[in-house]
Amino acid sequence: MPQLIELVDAESAEPRADLGKLGDVKVDENGTRRFTSLRSFLCTPFCMGQLIFNIVCNFLGPFCLYIVVFLNAGPERWNGKPMMGIMLTGPFVSALLGLTWLPLGIPEAAAKGWFGIVEPESVPCLLRALPFLLWRRSVLRHLGVGFVAFCIWSPTVLVLDRFVAALEQDGPQAMSAQAFVVFAPTCIAFMALITIPLGLLGFAMPDNYARVEGVMAITVREAFLKRFWRRMFLAPTC
Repeated sequence: MPQLIELVDAESAEPRADLGKLGDVKVDENGTRRFTSLRSFLCTPFCMGQLIFNIVCNFLGPFCLYIVVFLNAGPERWNGKPMMGIMLTGPFVSALLGLTWLPLGIPEAAAKGWFGIVEPESVPCLLRALPFLLWRRSVLRHLGVGFVAFCIWSPTVLVLDRFVAALEQDGPQAMSAQAFVVFAPTCIAFMALITIPLGLLGFAMPDNYARVEGVMAITVREAFLKRFWRRMFLAPTC
C-alpha cells in the first residue's frame, strides 16, 4: 500500500486543511489524495459541482420535454401511466445518464486535489449495506445506485404525488397538466441527491479509481477534442 503523509503547508509546516477545510485528507507517495472522511470527500468543489449540475439538468431536461408532451393535455391521475412510469424507471435512467459520463472530469479534478480515493475503512457500514459500490463494472454499480434511489425516492414521490393531487381542483385523484409539468421535473431533480453522492463514492473506491485513472489518463500531446471524444467513448467502461 502506498505510504501516506499529511498535507502540510510549505511555510509553516502545519497540516493543511484547505481541501474541504476538514483536515481528513492525506496524500500518498504518488500524489493521490486519500479521504478518510466521507464528508470531506463530498464537500470538495468537484463533488459539489457535479451535484448542482445534475440537479439543474435533472430539472431542465424533463421540464422541457413535459412542456411539449403534457402541457396541452388534460388532467393526469396521480397514479396514471405517466407518473407511474417516472417512478418505476426514473431512478435507473437518472443513475445511468448522470453517472456514466461522470469520469470525464475526474483526472483534472484529481490533479487539483478535488477528487481522490475514499478509504473503505472510513465507510465500513455504508459498504456493508451497499456492497455494489465496490464492483468493478460501472454499469452494474450505476444500476445498484438506481435501485437504492428507487427504494427511497419512488415511495416518497408517490406520497407527495397523492398529496398534491388532493389539493388540485381537477378532482380528488387528478393533477392538472400545469401542475404535473412542474411537479414531476422537481421530483426528478432531487433524485440527484441520492444518485450522485453514491455514484461518486463508487468511483472513489481504490480499485475503481485506479481504473478511471488508467482509462481517462491525461495525455500531454493529445488535442482537447480528441481527448474529449476518447473519454466519451471509454467512460462507460470505467
